[in-house]
Amino acid sequence: EALQIDTNAALEAINRIGSYTSYGGTKLLDGSNPELTFALSGDPTNQATLELPQVSTEVLGRTAGALSNLAAGGAANLVDGDLSQAVEILDAASDEVLEARAELGAFEKYTIGSTSRVIDTTFDNLSSALSRIVDVDVAAESSRLIRAQILGEVSIAALRTANTRENL
Repeated sequence: EALQIDTNAALEAINRIGSYTSYGGTKLLDGSNPELTFALSGDPTNQATLELPQVSTEVLGRTAGALSNLAAGGAANLVDGDLSQAVEILDAASDEVLEARAELGAFEKYTIGSTSRVIDTTFDNLSSALSRIVDVDVAAESSRLIRAQILGEVSIAALRTANTRENL
């Protein structure tokens, strides 16, 4: 009976996690949004879709029953229910959770992670290009300044020469 109380609390926690997990105001695990679409670049056609699992005791373990059957009064409860069915339901639910975790992990690693690396590389390349453009602008301005200084010195030298000839 103590294990049944513990099981009931765990089942309530699963339902709470499924009901309240959200990101940016979007519920993620309650089944209302079966998929999320991510824009991977500035191109609106470059998108990836992530299928979201529904997390609830009514859905998990569905190949052998449902986790909700383990609750007090359920067909597979721990006090007077079918314990072999309870084990089958737990195994099925565990497999479903592992599969969902694997899919989410692969999506994060290979889709989001690779896109992030591409964006980081693009940012580095653009920063490098901007730095080169600024360097070229500085060089162009420096050459204009030197040109102006030379023209000024030549003009002054020409005026001195002209003034020297007038004084003679």
